[in-house]
Amino acid sequence: MPQSRKTQVSLIDTPFLALCFPLCTAFFCVEKINLRDKVTNLAEVG
Repeated sequence: MPQSRKTQVSLIDTPFLALCFPLCTAFFCVEKINLRDKVTNLAEVG
């Protein structure tokens, strides 16, 4: 029984990860760029 459940989970998780991982990576990159811009703006003001 545990083996069949394991294969079910992997079948469900694979498309989810395939969709989620690029989105998370893109979000992380955008946040990193925003943070860098904020630091640059603070440095210019200061």
